[in-house]
Amino acid sequence: MKRQPWRLQDASGEWLKLSPNSRLRLDSAEAIRDAALLGLGLAYLPTFLAANYLNDGRLQQLLQAYGTEEVPVHAIYPSKQHLPPKVRGFIDLMVERWKC
Repeated sequence: MKRQPWRLQDASGEWLKLSPNSRLRLDSAEAIRDAALLGLGLAYLPTFLAANYLNDGRLQQLLQAYGTEEVPVHAIYPSKQHLPPKVRGFIDLMVERWKC
């Protein structure tokens, strides 16, 4: 499994690439979150996976002075012409929740 560097943006707008040394390598964001909850190290996680744990204090945010790159999310479906109402409702909900 190829390890991806962490890309962080400092206050001046410069991008930094960090490749922390680790013994544990996981390819699931949920597994990475769970490892962090068990105290096994630092985790680079999307907000939606960490928010509840940050709010209740089980996780703590580090490197707050740095920004991260945004990762786009796409809804892919066969055709707008025959879009089922459930799919349209789901897309609308995600746009509202994620403030797209």
